[in-house]
Amino acid sequence: MNLRFIYLSRNLTRNPLRTVLTCLAVALPIIIYVLSMSVVDGLQAFLDNSAKQLRLAITQKTSIINPLPAGHRAKIEALDPTHQRILAVCGLRYIGGQRPGEPVPLSTLAVDHDSFVAALPENNLTPEEIETWNKDRQALMVGRGTAEDMGWKVGDQVTIYPSIPPYVNIQFRVVSTLPNATDIITNWCRRDYMEEVLREAYPEADENDERFNKVTFFFVRCASQADIDYYRQKIDEQFRGSPDETKTQDEKTFMSEFITQQFDLPKNLTILSALTVLVAVLAAANTMSMNFRDRINEIATLKSLGFGGGLAFALIQSESLLLCGMGGLIGSLGPYIAFNHTGLRNITLPVIQTLNIMPFTCMKAMGIAIAIGIFCGHVAGLARLPHESRFGASGLGITHGFAADLQLAQPLCTKAQHGADIFCGGRCGRRARCFAVVHRRHKGVASCGRFIAQHHRADGRRDCRKHEHYLPRRRGKTRSDAGHRARFLGFPDDQPGTLRANIDSPPGPRGQTGQRRDSRCRSGGMAGAYRNENHRGPSFF
Repeated sequence: MNLRFIYLSRNLTRNPLRTVLTCLAVALPIIIYVLSMSVVDGLQAFLDNSAKQLRLAITQKTSIINPLPAGHRAKIEALDPTHQRILAVCGLRYIGGQRPGEPVPLSTLAVDHDSFVAALPENNLTPEEIETWNKDRQALMVGRGTAEDMGWKVGDQVTIYPSIPPYVNIQFRVVSTLPNATDIITNWCRRDYMEEVLREAYPEADENDERFNKVTFFFVRCASQADIDYYRQKIDEQFRGSPDETKTQDEKTFMSEFITQQFDLPKNLTILSALTVLVAVLAAANTMSMNFRDRINEIATLKSLGFGGGLAFALIQSESLLLCGMGGLIGSLGPYIAFNHTGLRNITLPVIQTLNIMPFTCMKAMGIAIAIGIFCGHVAGLARLPHESRFGASGLGITHGFAADLQLAQPLCTKAQHGADIFCGGRCGRRARCFAVVHRRHKGVASCGRFIAQHHRADGRRDCRKHEHYLPRRRGKTRSDAGHRARFLGFPDDQPGTLRANIDSPPGPRGQTGQRRDSRCRSGGMAGAYRNENHRGPSFF
């Protein structure tokens, strides 16, 4: 297997808990994003469907909570005596309600039974249902979602306790569960029956009492969009200056304002989605930065072995993409499967009825997860390394096992076979560090070079100490080069010191077992250097 894939797989599996938590940290915001956007898409689909019905909604000018006289219906119908442009006018009165002793709210509206079928054709009533509706004054049409939740079926006698006066139990008979209707939640009853209940509840009230003959709003179904635009202004002009002035809007605008006043869900959910994506970015960026800093030593080793900076960046980027991709896959497919292929698909919600997770929403979520992975990989990969990592691999705590893995995956040097001794692990004094630069490839041929120095603080001043360094045999010229000290270490040039290096190599052609070279360092910052003649200088970060 390619070395890059080996290294990537080991990075992901070396700390399984961190990998799992990182995926979940990305998946949870993606889940919230998918659910929020699905609700917003459901609301938009509901509003688009409302616009297709070619209906006007007429409310009281000051507020929808103020009712309108039921007599406005005749005046509105009189605007089109031919009934070719205004197809139906239906008054609706909100009842709400709940079953006695149960807190579950119901959405119930009392409507003009004679114009209900023409004004709301999306209920798709059968002739038998229409006939029963017109004959039975206690008729109740129940949305199929509500019927399933309540256990109601056709022919059942049900009791509803209204949310508005009169606060008395009202008996209804279920005549249909609206199997073909687009609205699966709302219940419909006859307004003339509600008027009877009101008069029975308030027998002392006279005929002109304001509690009678009132509607919450009117639906006016028109023949075309041009008629919608015309009667939107014409109806308001008809009642301008009267005690009950009207506000006429198309149904989509009316529903949009109602949703905004009650919940403002589109705006709030959009903000929530943006915040959750930001949380995912912060979580992933923080995790990838931690992973990167934990592997500085290994990346330094890879660079010292001749791998370029592009490889290290590609590994970091690949890991970030893989983690965020797995989190995005979990976060997008989870809600899609749960709400489309399990019992959760039967859950009913206000206004949008059911929550449909669309494939396009999941694709957008995956795209966001991949974008998060790219961004976080760049944040971690382009971060500036600490000062200690710029001197190569030695002294940074690289294990021999890691070196052996790299050697097995790809030969390091063609001129000499190196064992576990290729990394210098020497220590001297306190806070001493040894730095070595190993293997660099030139024109496709591997060569071996060494650059050795040590530095530590002793008694408050910088100094170079004697130390034994065991290195492989070095073929070619060796020389001392103290000129690299300022460029690589940046130490001052005013402290004397000594370095002694021991070169212990495999037997040569004449049986030499090694050689020892001593050199005086010219400063406390750089002790000395041994280089191969073909070595063009170490590759640092």
